[in-house]
This record gives sequence, structure tokens and C-alpha cells, in this order.
Amino acid sequence: ASITTWNGAASINDTGNVGTTLASLARTAGENVSGSPYAISAATFNALTGSAAGNYNIPTFTGSPTLTITKASLTGAIANQTKVFGANDPALSGMSVTLGGVINNPAIVTWNGNVSVNDTALVGATPSSLTRAVGEIVSGSPYAITAGTFTLSGTSAGNYNSPTFTGSPTLTITKASLTGSIANQTKVYGANDPTLSGIGVTLAGIINNASITTWNGTASINDIGNVGTTLASLARTAGELVSGSPYAINAATFNALTGSAAGNYNIPTFTGSSTLTITKASLTGSIANQTKVYGANDPSLSGIGVTLAGVINNANISTWNGTVSVNDSGNVATTLASLARTAGENVSGSPYAISAATFNTLTGSAAGNYNIPTFTGSPTLTITKASLTGAIANQTKVYGANDPALSGIGVTLGGVINNPAIVTWNGNVSVNDTALVSATPSSLTRAVGEIVSGSPYAITAGTFTLSGTSAGNYNSPTFTGSPTLTITKASLTGSIANQTKVYGANDPSLSGIGVTLAGIINSANISSWNGSVSVNDSGNVATTLASLTRAVGENVSGSPYAISAATFNALTGSAAGNYNIPTFTGSPTLTITKASLTGSIANQTKVYGANDPSLSGIG
Repeated sequence: ASITTWNGAASINDTGNVGTTLASLARTAGENVSGSPYAISAATFNALTGSAAGNYNIPTFTGSPTLTITKASLTGAIANQTKVFGANDPALSGMSVTLGGVINNPAIVTWNGNVSVNDTALVGATPSSLTRAVGEIVSGSPYAITAGTFTLSGTSAGNYNSPTFTGSPTLTITKASLTGSIANQTKVYGANDPTLSGIGVTLAGIINNASITTWNGTASINDIGNVGTTLASLARTAGELVSGSPYAINAATFNALTGSAAGNYNIPTFTGSSTLTITKASLTGSIANQTKVYGANDPSLSGIGVTLAGVINNANISTWNGTVSVNDSGNVATTLASLARTAGENVSGSPYAISAATFNTLTGSAAGNYNIPTFTGSPTLTITKASLTGAIANQTKVYGANDPALSGIGVTLGGVINNPAIVTWNGNVSVNDTALVSATPSSLTRAVGEIVSGSPYAITAGTFTLSGTSAGNYNSPTFTGSPTLTITKASLTGSIANQTKVYGANDPSLSGIGVTLAGIINSANISSWNGSVSVNDSGNVATTLASLTRAVGENVSGSPYAISAATFNALTGSAAGNYNIPTFTGSPTLTITKASLTGSIANQTKVYGANDPSLSGIG
């Protein structure tokens, strides 16, 4: 700078050549941030220093400086936290914060003098947010709480910055509690208590929450299907009778939890009032195969025994309380109330399926533990053939003939069913076989003999063949009665050869005319009921003519003359008694032949060279 002096211009530059320091300051009293800035109202300075100090007076204070009090820094720490699995993270509003850096100083030096500040009870904080490691499962905990923000409160709160988060707190997730319940159980009388492995456990308390509030935000947990358990034991009121049930199930323990979420839960506690109901045991009733004779009533129900299956006899029934023994053998029984079978009364249709049965009320000390039996098995009613007797009339045959053909002999049957009210299990039925069964002999046996004089021959046995729509319902008849076979004399015919005589002679002598008998038995295979027999009467029977009758005439021109009738003398020979006198048969004739004559002529002559004499001229 140019300073004008009387001597002329001079230059002075004291920059850096003069200085001072504060000896004192005075300001508006106050220590709160909210009161600042505080006006600095006075100051005193120490002696000037510097090469130019002597050129200056002690400074006077000027300006309007202030003292601004800025907020003190705090740290905020929280204790380790816990929550139950599936619950919201702990509410920030209920969480205490330990503040570090809160002012407690009895001698804060100010320009105005020492002051005391103790904010220990004048500032507090609550978390306004927390940040932690992500995770909601027990096995992942404790989860580190890595950050937090705080809201200060209290009369001195304005003097502090929001605390910075400090420490290494954690959030530990503890296992959630479950309750386990089971449905009411049932078992059939005499059976083991239901196997524990087959009883489902219903768990209550399984987490299914799409809006779990965590410090990091909302989380969703759905463990449905991800945790389960099975029964380890059950205990119930003791008892095995139907009448005593239902029995209270009063305790249970559970096996370790399973499933991907199992680690998040405690073993369940048993809850509920489930029971075990013992239901009546099922029985089956069976009967033996039945039989009756064709035409008879179905067997009486009272006479048919019922075999019960399913009656309990078990020394080791496993119950949840231990092993018990039940033996009802002999303590339950029943009888038939009804039977139904396939309809039919024919032997050929049997056996008939017995398709249904009902049973009377059970009896015995254990009866109340069982249902009425259901019918089981495949019993049948077999209808056996009814017995018949067969009788035949006395028989005849002609000597030498076969015994009468069996097919032509009528049989009178005894025992054919005709009953309008046969009692069957299905109801009454009517059977009338009077016209529906008949018989022919298939064999007969008689006294041996083939001669007339030995008859009648006793028929001593027979077998029969049945026919008709009901034939299959009967046994072959047994032979009854005392019939006989009478052999009658055989008929013969007698024939003679054609006869001749010479004209003018007598008719031929009867004694000289042979009789040919036809009908004489000569058979090596006469069929008798006893078998084949042989009869050969050839040469054992004969006869002679007693008379002949012919057409009248004696001329050759009228012949031959028909021989129209004959009678015969009594038969002769060892077999004669088996034959009737012959009847004449044939068409023999008597031919009259011309009588013989002789003719003679005289000796004849002729001339040499001439013709023989003319015949007409010879007498």
C-alpha cells in the first residue's frame, strides 16, 4: 500500500507481522444443541506479538460470532433376542437399547465457567429398525443382528445424533410347541389294539403363516406337510368287552418328529379325549353239505349243526396296555333260522347250492361280543335217487321162439313220487311223477328150460332201464313179484309134393305120400333171458296124412287138379309135445298123365327102285 507522508509516499505491509490470541470469551450461557448457536458477546485478547506488535493497541472485540453445539454421537446396543419358530420377530417397541456416549460430566469447561451435564436419565432410545441375517428355522439360529436404527426420546434427546448400531447381538429362534391328537379308534372284539404305526397323528400348532413380520420384512412359512410324527405309545382304560367300550385313551407319547421342518418344533404333547371303541367281531356260520332222498322234505333246520368261524381264542391279544387273553370257545353258539337254496327237486340238478342262511340270536356268555354270523362256504343239498320197485306180468312165448323182447314187456313201478306238498327251505313244492317216469326191463332171469311141459318157468330176477323226464330222479328199480314165463306149443305146417297118377289109375295112397313139416325148431341161437340156447328138433317130430281133398276130375285135359285140404295124424317123435297138429299149406296138385297104348303094322314090301309104301296106305 502507498501511504502518503509529508515526506512523500511510504509503504507498510504488516501482514504476518502482528498477531494475538484470545485471553477470554464470553457467550450466551447454554449447553443444549437446541439453544445454539450461542452468541459470543465479548472477548479479551492477549498481548500482541510480532515485529509490528508495537504499532498496535490491544484489539477490541467485534463481530457477532456464535458457538454452535452439534449433536453428540451415540452408540446403541441391544441384548440377544429370541422368538418362537413361526412367530414375528420381537416387537421393536418392547426392546431395550443400551446407549453408549450419553453425557455425564460434572465439569464441562465453558468460556463462562464450568458446567455439569448428566443425561443418564434424560435420553433413551428404542429401535426403529433392525436388520438381521435372513432365516426362519431353528437350525439356522442364532441369526446375527447386523444393523439397526434408533429413535431417541427424553429431554436431552435433541443433543444427540441417532445412535450408531454396535455389538453383535443375535436372534435365536426356539422350537415351536405342538400338540398331537388322534382320532377315536376302533377295533373288532378279540383283535389287537390298533397298531400304533397305523394311527395318524393330527398335529396342532404347525406354522402356516404367509405374513410373519421380521425386521427384514415379511416372511412366509407353510409347514403343512413338512412335519409329522408317529405314536410311540398309547395308554387307555383297561377292558376288552364290547359292552365296556368306548375306553378312554388317556396318554400318549410320540416318536421324533420327521419332515423337512421337524427341527423347528418340540415333541408334541398329547391332547384331546379320544377313545377306543370295541366293535362286535364278525362270525361266519357254515354248514355241512346236506342230502335228502328225491321227493322227501328238505332236512329239518333244527337237525343241521352250525359251525362258527371267527370265535376268539387268543392268548396274546396285544393291547396298548399289554397282552391280554380271550378264549370264547364254547361261549357262543347259534342255530339256523332259515336256509335258501337253488330251486329244484331233480337229482340231475343236484347238488343244489345253498346260497343263503340266517341265524337265530347268538347264545352263550360271550354272545354280546359278536355280530350275528354271515353265511359262508359253498354247501350243497344233494338229492339222492329215490328207490323204486319194478314188477312185470306173467309172460308167454311160443316154443322155440326167443324169450319175449324186453322192450315189449310192461313194468309196473312202485315208489313213484306223487306229493303235492314237499317241504323245502324255499317253500312247499309239488312233485307228481306219475306220468313222468317209466321203465323197461334191461334184463330178466328165469328158471332154465325151453319145453312146453316144463313151463311155466319162474322169473326170478330182473334189472330195469328207466325213461321219462323224471327218470334221473330214481334208482333202477328192484325186481319184485313172482311172474312166470309160459311156453306154448309151436305151430307146424304140413305140405306135400305135387302128385301124379296115370289116367284111369287110383289116386296115390296116403301112406305113400310123405309130409314135409315146416316150423320144426332148429336154432342154435334161441335168445333167452338167461342167454342163448340151442334147440334142434329135426328128426324128433313127424306126422302122416290122415286125409287129402282135391278138385274133382279124372281127365288128363282137366289136370293138374288142386289138392286143397289135408288132415294129419297125431305127431310122433320125442319133441312132438312141443308142437300143435300141423295145418296144411302149399298148393300141391294131382296131375293125371295119359295112359300108355301100343300100335303095330304088318310087314311091308316095295319093288326095287320104287318109293317106300305110302304111309297113308299102311293100316
